[in-house]
Amino acid sequence: MSTLDVDELLRCFQRRMAYCAATRWLVVLSIAAAFAIPGPPDGSGASALAAIWLVAVLLGWLLLVIVSVRTARTAHLASALLSLGRLDEAEEALADVLRSFSIFRSTLLRASQQLGTLLHARQEHGQAVKVFQAILRSVRSGLHRQRSLEAAIRLMWADCELAVGNLTGAYEAFRPVYTMRLGLSERLLLLPVELRYDLAAGHARHAAGNLAEKIRLAELLESPQAASVHAMLAEACRGAGMPVQAEFLERRACLYRTPESPAATT
Repeated sequence: MSTLDVDELLRCFQRRMAYCAATRWLVVLSIAAAFAIPGPPDGSGASALAAIWLVAVLLGWLLLVIVSVRTARTAHLASALLSLGRLDEAEEALADVLRSFSIFRSTLLRASQQLGTLLHARQEHGQAVKVFQAILRSVRSGLHRQRSLEAAIRLMWADCELAVGNLTGAYEAFRPVYTMRLGLSERLLLLPVELRYDLAAGHARHAAGNLAEKIRLAELLESPQAASVHAMLAEACRGAGMPVQAEFLERRACLYRTPESPAATT
């Protein structure tokens, strides 16, 4: 995906988010206006006119919901394609979502997050960072900041910065996460990013700190990620002068690595 394509989709995303907010306010104001329509002095006909106005607004809202549900279905399809590794098809579906109208902010935010994930999977880290930053601007501009989404986006942004060796950018990305109340899923996302940063920055002793808790979290990850985290913890322990712990963690990392099946090599 070219820079122009990403920029165009981000402009679409920002417009759709603005349209979503404007549409919701317009519907609220229209309903309020339906009850505020002035009628004749004797009151005859006022209720009928208000009822017609209200029915028209509700029918328009129903039409918007139908269109938005179709867009949400396309977003779910894109998510499934992305999880299956069919990146080209997922890209087409996500582009359709971001160019379509939706009154559901969650659909637009999820599609843009998946676009960033897709770009990250293609090693297009610079483009992915632009997407994640655009999402954060939209989240911060909302009436209620979505902390869980913001934490996940910041950690993916930091991962992209680490992939290109930008330690300053990575720290800027994930530093605000420490001020948030994190759930288990966010803590599992934070652990490998934090370890990669500490090791790249030469903070082995900090990486090896609170070791028991980090091991407990690592054991909740899927096997490839668990192996990687245990290996990073072993490296941190070596750098911090903890050879016994390092040896233990290296053995644990080996256990998590899936051995190649003999039958598969024949």
